[in-house]
Amino acid sequence: MRGVDRFLLGLFSLAVAVLSLLLFALAMWISPFVFQRLVPWADGDAVRAALGAVTLLLFLASVRFLVLAFRRSAPPLTIDQRTPLGDVHIAVDALESLAVAAARRIRGVRELEARVRPSEGGTRIALRVSVDGEAPIPDLTQALQAAVKDHVERVAGVIVQDVTVHVAGVVTSRVGRVE
Repeated sequence: MRGVDRFLLGLFSLAVAVLSLLLFALAMWISPFVFQRLVPWADGDAVRAALGAVTLLLFLASVRFLVLAFRRSAPPLTIDQRTPLGDVHIAVDALESLAVAAARRIRGVRELEARVRPSEGGTRIALRVSVDGEAPIPDLTQALQAAVKDHVERVAGVIVQDVTVHVAGVVTSRVGRVE
């Protein structure tokens, strides 16, 4: 969220919080006679209790949005390396893009998504793929693992501990017969 959006959300949340507190005080602590005069459509204690509950929930929601507006967002997950020239931080999203690019080059891969997790022994890459069903799956997955590992290590310079492939589906293409 950009700075202007955060500011506007914070300002709006603060206004709603103040208004809900005023309505809560009006519903709970003003005498029933005065409350009946101020809010003629409200009849009895049940309406006052319901209005108090709604305004209290509105206050809690506005406080939650106020906290969200001014909370610092977490920095993107990175893999950090120290080189003689300084530090290098590679975003996990960038490594996922590299893995997807390498996997798309393998013939027979249809749908694809990659997840990268940094770990102590190196980077772990998990691929979820759908294959076309024409190539043998063991050969395809082995080629996929080797290509992704090689590409990510060569381009990003990180150690890939393992590449896990989950074959989620087999896509068959039907070609109509002409007689």
